[in-house]
Amino acid sequence: MNNLLIIYDNEDARMGDYFESSHRDLNDKLISIPHINLQSLSTEQCLSNPIEHHISTFGGNPFVFIAYSHGDDDSIYIGDNTYIHAQNAYFFAETLFYSCCCLTAKKLGSKLREQGCRIFIGYNAKITSVTDETDPYFQDCENSFIQNFLTTDNTIQESLKYMYKKYNDMRLFLSENYDAFTASTLENNLNAFEILCDDNERNLTRISFT
Repeated sequence: MNNLLIIYDNEDARMGDYFESSHRDLNDKLISIPHINLQSLSTEQCLSNPIEHHISTFGGNPFVFIAYSHGDDDSIYIGDNTYIHAQNAYFFAETLFYSCCCLTAKKLGSKLREQGCRIFIGYNAKITSVTDETDPYFQDCENSFIQNFLTTDNTIQESLKYMYKKYNDMRLFLSENYDAFTASTLENNLNAFEILCDDNERNLTRISFT
């Protein structure tokens, strides 16, 4: 069983709808998978208890963590409150941690790794979307790695390869059907993508997080 914990800041004034749609896109793709135990936390649910309260429901077993929210170099925010930071990083030991948040690969990823996080995936710059119409294409790309990893027997490296192809195909689609600016914005998001792990950990599969 793969335990999966997702947080999303749906009440954010500027990006709340986008974060919620990103969560919904992945949730819809994973909710019926028998080997995934999925727990999702909205802004209200996150702020009702500290993150360790929700992690404790997994009984000390490894889990996969995903955040759709705002971030900076060393923190993830929920409802304008610092929610994940160096002081609670040790709760994420043995995890695969995907931060779909701006800038968190700059410092937070290393802090999590120092506390035992096995795989950190995030972004080292600001990421953005363009219009409501093209948001689903961006969200499909953002979720492509984790969806592929959790629904197949692929390794980290194989799922990354799948993701890169998804981004490239989508960039071409956006260039041909929308405009160069939209396509280049997606490409800039990919350029900010970063994975922190040991080389041998790229051979891990979802079974490593059960």
